[in-house]
Amino acid sequence: MKRRIFGLLTAAVIAASAVPGHQCFTAKAAFSADKQEQSNARGWNADRIGTYLLNPEQDGSVSCTWDGIRECYFGNSCFRDDNALNGEIPVSDLTEAVFSYQAELEAEGLCYYGVTGYTTLPLSEFYIIDGWTTWQPPGSNYEPLKTVKIGGATYNIYQTKRESWADLDHSYYPVYWSVRQENTYQAGEKNTLSGTVPLTEHIKAWTELENGLDPDAVFRDLYFVLEAYGLENQTAAGTCSISAPECTLRQKSGKPVAEGGHSREEGLKDLFKPYFLLGAEPAENLFSSQPEYRDVCSKDFDAVTFRNALNPMWTVKDVSGSDAVMDFSGSLLDTDSILSEAERGGHAVCGSALLSDARMIPEMYDCTPEEGIARIESIIRQTFAFLAEKHPDLKLYAYNVCGGLTGQKTDDSWYGAFGEDDGFIVKAYQFARQYAPEGCKLYLCDTLGDRDVFAVAEKIMQAGDYLDGIALSASYQNEFPADELEAKIKRCIALGLDVQITDVAFSKVQDYEAEETGDLWVQFFRLAMQYADHISAVTLAKPIDNPSMNDEISSGLYDCVYANGGSTLKIEPHPCYHDIIQMMQQLPEQKSLTGDATCDGAVDVADAVLILRYAIADAEAKITDQGVKNGDADKNGQTDADDAALVLQYIAKKTTF
Repeated sequence: MKRRIFGLLTAAVIAASAVPGHQCFTAKAAFSADKQEQSNARGWNADRIGTYLLNPEQDGSVSCTWDGIRECYFGNSCFRDDNALNGEIPVSDLTEAVFSYQAELEAEGLCYYGVTGYTTLPLSEFYIIDGWTTWQPPGSNYEPLKTVKIGGATYNIYQTKRESWADLDHSYYPVYWSVRQENTYQAGEKNTLSGTVPLTEHIKAWTELENGLDPDAVFRDLYFVLEAYGLENQTAAGTCSISAPECTLRQKSGKPVAEGGHSREEGLKDLFKPYFLLGAEPAENLFSSQPEYRDVCSKDFDAVTFRNALNPMWTVKDVSGSDAVMDFSGSLLDTDSILSEAERGGHAVCGSALLSDARMIPEMYDCTPEEGIARIESIIRQTFAFLAEKHPDLKLYAYNVCGGLTGQKTDDSWYGAFGEDDGFIVKAYQFARQYAPEGCKLYLCDTLGDRDVFAVAEKIMQAGDYLDGIALSASYQNEFPADELEAKIKRCIALGLDVQITDVAFSKVQDYEAEETGDLWVQFFRLAMQYADHISAVTLAKPIDNPSMNDEISSGLYDCVYANGGSTLKIEPHPCYHDIIQMMQQLPEQKSLTGDATCDGAVDVADAVLILRYAIADAEAKITDQGVKNGDADKNGQTDADDAALVLQYIAKKTTF
């Protein structure tokens, strides 16, 4: 069983040299070995002086008491041995690294706390300090190299160095610090500590330093830490309990690297993963600026759809003959920044919409039909070129190319240029197929005014292979017309088209109460589950309430308010959120059958294919957790190509399980 003693020893050296102006003691890593071997606890008491007691609990929490110590250290990691970080993950590949902690602290004397971890190849340590008692690390001998604002707080960035414990030639390795300017510790009282740390933003600040963090360094561990020191004239004593932290790490592919956190409930996306992608249409300004908002999007949703970020209403600034003059970093809506956050977080993205009656500049619609077609091509070409050039790692899984056509006979709509002829819609899909990246599916929204969406879809299909499916809008007040939505789903199926359900929202007009929508949400998802084989994605319209709006006009799954003087967001689920979870948890359990990756009750070639797609991280491969377990045919703990080969041998009756 692999142990991370290295991390303990380096932490010991850090603590021994971290307090300028005081005697440095030789750390001996004298932690309680039996408890360290059985838990996610980190801890030691230098020279075993004084009273020091470290208690890991079964639920993943850790408590510690200390009194009369010289130096002591303890922490609580997300990563036990059953989900340890054993892979080599360069910090530059981490598009999302979010760490959340909760703790209670009473202390006398010197101590500080925060989040820490280390890298190897090359070796470095890092600290994100949120609070301290009588001494602020890394000490007055160091001047901050820069100041950054991260997650609503301001941090001073430092770089120090430590002597390597493993090198007899006295070599040194760097230590990177983010120290919060506003100390969260309140002296003289029992402190309740909590925080959500967007580690990728701190990594960015450290890598940008001169001689900063090496982007190729291998990320190894992450945990909440408290370090305490006893001085000759100052007693150190205290107690601290740390709940099991929560952590999510993702690489550029969007695939989770590791998910720690032993009290974290399963996200909505995990419940629906076997059936379809669960997406959110977030408020772009909150998504790009608020880590707490992005945390909910990451936990509960596979994908995001931006209604405004790529909308020509905001990106088209002028026209020049047959060309649209476009700007994707405008002052009103910074598309580039919004997409950068999605890219860093590994979010799958659905674009919406390239062709609509959005209120673009009036000059756009003042054209001949030929000029109009050329301008539509210009918009589509430039949008996909921008994405390819500026956001090459963005996972653009789909695009709702056309929607929001009112069909009104006005000069400020495409009707003014084309009249009742739908040919320009067909041309838009031809252009989209030409310029869209490989693997990006194209959908037609059913918000086409007086036009029959299914008739338009047939025209596009008759022109060629330009359409993958239809996006059905499902935003309702006071009721859920299930028969109406079901009829639309059946028509899509009859055309052989995939289904996305978008803009899903339920609200109550007058005397709105969030819990009253619970039955509507449950009815909707029951219908979606009935047709899950034909539905690729369900996207909820702004599922997180806007903190600037009144509850009476909310239609989300989460309550959201500004907290800590407006510096952070507090987001809590409404009762309807739990209603959805309860409904999903009541579904019949899938039975285990070795080799049955599809969970259809049989072992055949489809299972081998699905196992292979899973092994190569095919983002579109739909496989449940039970399917992954069933697919591990050789029972070695991994579902890979060897299992696919074994399944094929089983089908050919060359072997048995």
